[in-house]
Amino acid sequence: MTRTKFRQFWIVVVGVMLMVASYAHNHSKDIAVSIDRANKTRDKLDIEFRTGNQMTSALVELDGVTIDENEATRLEILRYLGIESSDLVLQTQAPIIRKMVGTDLYVRRFTIKGMKPYAEALDQIDLFYNLKKVTVYSVQLDQVKGYDDNVSFELKGAIYGLQK
Repeated sequence: MTRTKFRQFWIVVVGVMLMVASYAHNHSKDIAVSIDRANKTRDKLDIEFRTGNQMTSALVELDGVTIDENEATRLEILRYLGIESSDLVLQTQAPIIRKMVGTDLYVRRFTIKGMKPYAEALDQIDLFYNLKKVTVYSVQLDQVKGYDDNVSFELKGAIYGLQK
């Protein structure tokens, strides 16, 4: 092999090597772009998954603090408040419908009356205040005539409902 042929051979080999290196470089850039797209898609799906979990937990919480208006009978309201077997008197009004974000929110005002010893009455009132199912507007305590510690109380508030 002559010097000229050897030089031409090396020029061809170097050219082929440059073409292979250029192809590998372009292919690696394409793979890097597809990996970046896949990472962004995964991040987007992770965000949607977390948002879905938050939405599910929010719906479960909303379901726990609202009553089903389709089945809002007097007995169901008593059960919802946890006083179905007590001697308290419940008076409810017809629900007021408020439009909120594409749905109807039913607000039903109620009054609970009862007579108990002072400590039990305060415990009962505290129970309603701490219950997330109702909003308490007012409480009135009156002493009952006599020497015992009985008081009569009247609690006014609202129950929220949705058509579930």
